[in-house]
Amino acid sequence: MDKTNRVGRLPSFFQGNQMKFFKQALKYGSPAALLAAGSAHAALDLTPMTGAFSATDIVVGILAIGATLAVVYTAQKAATIVLGMLRGR
Repeated sequence: MDKTNRVGRLPSFFQGNQMKFFKQALKYGSPAALLAAGSAHAALDLTPMTGAFSATDIVVGILAIGATLAVVYTAQKAATIVLGMLRGR
Protein backbone atom coordinates (compact mmCIF):
# COMPACT_ATOMS: atom_id res chain seq x y z
CA MET A 1 0.00 0.00 0.00
CA ASP A 2 1.33 3.40 -0.97
CA LYS A 3 1.53 5.62 2.12
CA THR A 4 2.61 8.81 0.38
CA ASN A 5 0.07 11.59 0.58
CA ARG A 6 0.26 13.49 -2.69
CA VAL A 7 -1.57 16.72 -3.30
CA GLY A 8 -5.10 16.03 -4.50
CA ARG A 9 -5.14 12.48 -3.18
CA LEU A 10 -7.42 11.57 -0.32
CA PRO A 11 -6.37 9.45 2.66
CA SER A 12 -7.20 5.76 2.46
CA PHE A 13 -10.21 5.99 4.79
CA PHE A 14 -11.99 8.20 2.23
CA GLN A 15 -11.74 5.60 -0.54
CA GLY A 16 -14.69 3.52 -1.71
CA ASN A 17 -18.15 3.58 -0.14
CA GLN A 18 -17.18 5.90 2.69
CA MET A 19 -16.28 8.62 0.22
CA LYS A 20 -19.55 8.12 -1.66
CA PHE A 21 -21.49 8.47 1.58
CA PHE A 22 -19.46 11.55 2.55
CA LYS A 23 -20.13 13.25 -0.79
CA GLN A 24 -23.85 12.46 -0.60
CA ALA A 25 -24.02 13.81 2.95
CA LEU A 26 -22.38 17.05 1.81
CA LYS A 27 -24.65 17.28 -1.22
CA TYR A 28 -27.99 16.53 0.43
CA GLY A 29 -27.34 17.16 4.11
CA SER A 30 -27.42 20.96 4.11
CA PRO A 31 -30.66 21.46 2.14
CA ALA A 32 -32.41 18.75 4.15
CA ALA A 33 -31.31 20.35 7.42
CA LEU A 34 -32.49 23.77 6.28
CA LEU A 35 -35.87 22.41 5.19
CA ALA A 36 -36.31 20.56 8.47
CA ALA A 37 -35.31 23.60 10.51
CA GLY A 38 -37.64 25.91 8.61
CA SER A 39 -40.68 23.68 8.91
CA ALA A 40 -39.98 22.60 12.48
CA HIS A 41 -39.55 26.17 13.68
CA ALA A 42 -43.14 27.15 13.02
CA ALA A 43 -44.83 23.88 14.03
CA LEU A 44 -42.93 22.85 17.17
CA ASP A 45 -43.82 24.44 20.51
CA LEU A 46 -41.76 23.17 23.45
CA THR A 47 -43.04 25.51 26.16
CA PRO A 48 -45.10 22.84 28.00
CA MET A 49 -42.07 20.61 28.24
CA THR A 50 -39.55 23.31 29.15
CA GLY A 51 -41.93 24.99 31.58
CA ALA A 52 -42.10 21.83 33.70
CA PHE A 53 -38.67 22.44 35.26
CA SER A 54 -36.49 25.43 36.07
CA ALA A 55 -32.79 26.15 35.94
CA THR A 56 -32.60 25.62 39.70
CA ASP A 57 -33.70 22.01 39.30
CA ILE A 58 -30.98 21.39 36.72
CA VAL A 59 -28.26 23.02 38.82
CA VAL A 60 -29.29 21.04 41.92
CA GLY A 61 -29.22 17.81 39.92
CA ILE A 62 -25.77 18.50 38.49
CA LEU A 63 -24.40 19.41 41.93
CA ALA A 64 -25.91 16.23 43.40
CA ILE A 65 -24.21 14.11 40.75
CA GLY A 66 -20.91 15.90 41.41
CA ALA A 67 -21.23 15.37 45.16
CA THR A 68 -21.96 11.68 44.63
CA LEU A 69 -18.87 11.30 42.45
CA ALA A 70 -16.76 13.12 45.04
CA VAL A 71 -17.98 10.77 47.79
CA VAL A 72 -17.23 7.71 45.66
CA TYR A 73 -13.74 9.00 44.84
CA THR A 74 -13.03 9.80 48.49
CA ALA A 75 -14.21 6.36 49.61
CA GLN A 76 -12.00 4.66 47.01
CA LYS A 77 -8.99 6.75 48.00
CA ALA A 78 -9.58 6.03 51.71
CA ALA A 79 -9.88 2.30 51.02
CA THR A 80 -6.65 2.41 49.00
CA ILE A 81 -4.83 4.17 51.83
CA VAL A 82 -6.13 1.77 54.49
CA LEU A 83 -5.29 -1.30 52.41
CA GLY A 84 -1.85 0.14 51.72
CA MET A 85 -1.26 0.55 55.45
CA LEU A 86 -2.42 -2.98 56.14
CA ARG A 87 -0.14 -4.41 53.47
CA GLY A 88 2.79 -2.32 54.69
CA ARG A 89 3.25 -0.14 51.63
